[in-house]
Amino acid sequence: MKAGRRIAVTLLGLFLFVPCTRAQQPETPGAENGMPVQGEEVPTLARTPQNDRGPVSGVEDYRLDGLNLGRSFVTGKVQGRESYDTNTNNSATKSRASQDSVTNLLGSVSLQKLARTTALNLDYSGALFFYARGSLSYGTAHKFNVTEKFYLRRWTLLLGNDFSFLPESAAGLGGLGFGAGLPGLGGGLTNYNPFLLPGQSIQSLGKRINNVTVGQVQYTMGPRSSFNFSGNYGVVHFFTLGLLNSRSVGMRVGYDYLIDARQTFTLAYVNDFFNYSSAIPGFSTHSAVAAYKRFLTGRLSFLMEGGPQISRFKNPVSGNGTSLSWRLRSQLRRLTARNSLELDYLHHITAGSGLLIGANSDILRTDFSRTLSRNWTAAVLASFSRNSGLRQTSGINANRHSNSWTAGTMFHRLVGERANIDLNYHISRQTANFSVCPGNVPCGSVSLRHQVGVGMTWSSRPYLID
Repeated sequence: MKAGRRIAVTLLGLFLFVPCTRAQQPETPGAENGMPVQGEEVPTLARTPQNDRGPVSGVEDYRLDGLNLGRSFVTGKVQGRESYDTNTNNSATKSRASQDSVTNLLGSVSLQKLARTTALNLDYSGALFFYARGSLSYGTAHKFNVTEKFYLRRWTLLLGNDFSFLPESAAGLGGLGFGAGLPGLGGGLTNYNPFLLPGQSIQSLGKRINNVTVGQVQYTMGPRSSFNFSGNYGVVHFFTLGLLNSRSVGMRVGYDYLIDARQTFTLAYVNDFFNYSSAIPGFSTHSAVAAYKRFLTGRLSFLMEGGPQISRFKNPVSGNGTSLSWRLRSQLRRLTARNSLELDYLHHITAGSGLLIGANSDILRTDFSRTLSRNWTAAVLASFSRNSGLRQTSGINANRHSNSWTAGTMFHRLVGERANIDLNYHISRQTANFSVCPGNVPCGSVSLRHQVGVGMTWSSRPYLID
């Protein structure tokens, strides 16, 4: 495919998916459950790329509210925001906290290109941050995600990449309009399984690159069953001394059985390897997973998966070289005419966010939004994460742990057809019994941070590029 069909430069709006999902979409026989219509000789997979009913807990994460016109298009947004941050350096005391006014400019672009046997999705977001008092130097943030699917009769091949360059962990950027939190830059086309993304749930300062490359093959054996295999390679690289670079390699083999049009049962085996810089011994995990998913088109999605997880360590510092734990994920998504609810919980072993050599991580997140009137929308967000060190890699420091809380709210008002203004508030707090400050950064192991801001966004309509 020519390069010109791969690239587009325009901007994606935060809530642009709202008008798009209201647009009437063409119905495709058999597309509701992603399986063939009765009597078809060769299965035909669903052709709604970002909401494709692919493998349960595969590379992509199903979302109810993705952009989907059923045609090729490009769209985007630009945003200006002024925020006040009470603790840009994550200090433990109010007297040492750096308070600053932050001006940030944001932009994003999304492209979907559909052909007879391929589907390309692309998202890019970028931001500039300027600190009026110079508490931090000006910063940039970039996020680029891409997936392409190839439909080959009974086979479906997916290739993708998730890249981000951030000046600090994503939780600290939420109140500034970029990363996790409100108002955020969600609503794009790509949506990766959170198990595949490098864990960054411990808040820390310092520039970093997160990148994961994925591949997945799915073979549809019949009207109810399919087999899939996927692999991923992830890298976390920090530009600040004192934080640990890491690499991860993973593979997954799964079998999906469609109970009926709304329910799917899955069995899978997952294997992950974690390696670190500075000759630090790595470790591997092996998981047997059973999953159940219930789906109601456009309104409800429920997922529960879990199973035992065995970890094997190279040259353990203390304890046995093999340990038994568990892996769990639970997800509920509900969408109505006026309300949207999302609730997620994860428990698994992660690389440690650059501060621990492996961690038992628990992550809980919830989002709720409600349309108050034709022009007004309100949203709230809350999350909690806990990370604990592993005895086999930390020895006497195995009792190291951190707890992080975030919460936020936003009020959003439409101004005309394509513009809106919003007012948001974001709070984050972290406690840790070890230092989370890389190099000479004057932060604290216990921190409290408030961010309040006002922003204006202009969103383009989707432009068809067929």
